[in-house]
Order: sequence, then structure tokens, then C-alpha cells
Amino acid sequence: MRTRVQTVLLLFGVLAVAAFAVPLLLFTASDRTQQLVLARSSDLDRFASLMDRAAGNGDTSAIAAEARRYTQLYGEPLVVTDTRGHPVVQTGGMRAADPSVARLIDAALRNQSAHPRAALRPWSRGHRMFATPAGTGTQVSGAVVLRADVDTAAGDIARRWAAVLAGTALVALACTVLARAATRWVVSPLR
Repeated sequence: MRTRVQTVLLLFGVLAVAAFAVPLLLFTASDRTQQLVLARSSDLDRFASLMDRAAGNGDTSAIAAEARRYTQLYGEPLVVTDTRGHPVVQTGGMRAADPSVARLIDAALRNQSAHPRAALRPWSRGHRMFATPAGTGTQVSGAVVLRADVDTAAGDIARRWAAVLAGTALVALACTVLARAATRWVVSPLR
């Protein structure tokens, strides 16, 4: 009898802890992914405005210098093209001729932005590609493609998940202790 009562209480405890932990884990991953997307979208918008200005005055030296500094500082390569898809600047070994980059450039020149949709997880590695058109909403003056490294974001997610899982383990341990005490209290009159 004691084992049955304790098993039921432990099962409810585990389900309650999981009901809080799983959504919290998913939220933390989604939140950090959104932070990455917003930060890189802001960077893309800056380069898009620089390209729009360069297309207007014909001087691409400012955008080339900014792109090189960005890649040196953050280690994330980018490609900026004109309206015909010819590269204005290519940094970090990323080339406009690469098939995956060329697809993003074509989409951006058709006024379509590209941002990763899937949330990152602690085991996510490598990079995600971002693209945006340069120019106004009606006239495209070029395209910007950025390859963002996700290792730092995945590390942040891993640390957050470790904290959530550690808290979950403590709550599960407390539930176990309470279930044992409650079982002894409920079953003692039956003895």
C-alpha cells in the first residue's frame, strides 16, 4: 500500500515539475534565438542603408570599409551586392558565387528578407544565414547576406538550460522527500 501511494505522489510530482520545466526550456531557447535574429537584423539594416547610400552616390568605399571592420571585429563574413547581383564587397571567405549565398542574393534582390526560423538548441553548431534587400520598400538597390555564428548563442542556451535543469532536479528531490513524508503520514493509521 505504501509503495502504491508513494508511486502515485511521485508521478504527480514529476509531471508537475516537467510541466514547468519543458516550457521554460523551450522559452529560453526561443528567447536567445530571437535575440540573435534581432541583433543580426540590425546589422543587416545598417549595411543595407550604407549600400543604398552607396548606390545613390556611386561611392562604395564606405560600405567596403565597414564590412571589413565588421568581419574583423565579429568574425562573421558578409557579401554586399549591387542590383545586378555583382559583389560590391565580400569578406571572410564568403562568396556571392556560392550556391546558398546566390539563392539568398536572388531573393533579396526580389525584395525578400531571409532569417532563420528554427530555434537554436544547446547542441546547435555552425552558422545561420541572413539576407536583406538594400533600398526602399519599392526600389531595391542591392542585397546584403550575412553568415552568423551560432556557437555563442548555443552556449548561452546551454548555460540557461543547465540552470533550469538544476532547479528542476532540486524541485524533484523536494517532491520525493515530501512524497515519502506524506506517504508515511497517510499510511500510518492503516498500520
